[in-house]
Amino acid sequence: MFKKMHMALFTVIFLVVMFNCSERKRLNPLDPANPETHGRVSGVSVVSYKNKVYLSWYPVFNSSVTEYKIYRSTNSPDRFVNVGTVGTDSCRFTDIDVNFDTLYFYSVTACTETYETPFSDSLSITPGPVCFWIADRYNGLVTRLSYDISHRFFISTYLPGPVDVSADPLNSKCYVID
Repeated sequence: MFKKMHMALFTVIFLVVMFNCSERKRLNPLDPANPETHGRVSGVSVVSYKNKVYLSWYPVFNSSVTEYKIYRSTNSPDRFVNVGTVGTDSCRFTDIDVNFDTLYFYSVTACTETYETPFSDSLSITPGPVCFWIADRYNGLVTRLSYDISHRFFISTYLPGPVDVSADPLNSKCYVID
């Protein structure tokens, strides 16, 4: 009887271990094995307007995260230098120390008290004195592009046949002729 109880108990423990230790999803956003984030900050985007570069990213939903660090490199996607830190209440950063016609690379990390994530995917941008407005008559859209024409930071809803775009810089307005 004692032997049967041990065998039954062993069988129950074995089954519990086998079925509870199955492959589980890696949901912690700081986990390098997380299939979505790979343990890094995600959703980083960058746009420039005149002599400023604006970064934004998706928040890391982990109560251990205390801050985000923003890194920049000039002319090369390595050798990053920390250019700023923001708290977890913000997922935005404005870099005001930039020059026209200089290629910049940016990356963001999330930090806890004892850990800093690997760099996010780096993004590049070249700030300049102007931006470009494009009227797409075929698709009925108006788009605003950064100086290097690599980043879109505005796209209109459908407009029936825009023909021209006119800027009013004194009033910070843009007019679309259709």
